[in-house]
Amino acid sequence: MRKLRDLINNLNNSIPQIQNQINREYYYCYGAGKVETITTGSVIVYVVKGEAFGQYIQNAYGQSVGAPSLRTSDDYRLQIVDPFSRIWTSKFGYPSAAGAKGAASFSCLNGGNASQSGWGTISSVTNDGFIVNDANGKGVKLTVGTCSRVEATSELPRAGQTLAWRGSPSGNGGYNLHSATCW
Repeated sequence: MRKLRDLINNLNNSIPQIQNQINREYYYCYGAGKVETITTGSVIVYVVKGEAFGQYIQNAYGQSVGAPSLRTSDDYRLQIVDPFSRIWTSKFGYPSAAGAKGAASFSCLNGGNASQSGWGTISSVTNDGFIVNDANGKGVKLTVGTCSRVEATSELPRAGQTLAWRGSPSGNGGYNLHSATCW
């Protein structure tokens, strides 16, 4: 039993390093260039150079996402935000996809060609995701799921931040969120 616990501990200790390498490749693949990582406690921050950030946003979310406020002189310090983490759930509550009976969970793999993207200003953050006001001022509902990748320049996304997103249409008139970047 002791050997099994040691094996599990060793595997658990390896997971952050593996996740770090996956995330670095993710940024590289989407045009962020060489990304510096900074570890503060248990939080890994990915530093994207300002001159590469606009290209990263366009590659990750599409050329049609002409999001404003991309300062090229400033570095962007992004951290992965897990909607099922203790910090998210203590502030907003558990997402409905967390296993509640009848919860409207979704699969990011089912988006297919229906995947769409956009950007806007976060007007609110809830347990289930975001309401984002698009360029025309229309509120767009973005629902998080177990496979949603959310990254932000702050510990948690907040109202007033710009958010670029990719998702698939949902049955609630909004979108099931595949990925989002908040700054």
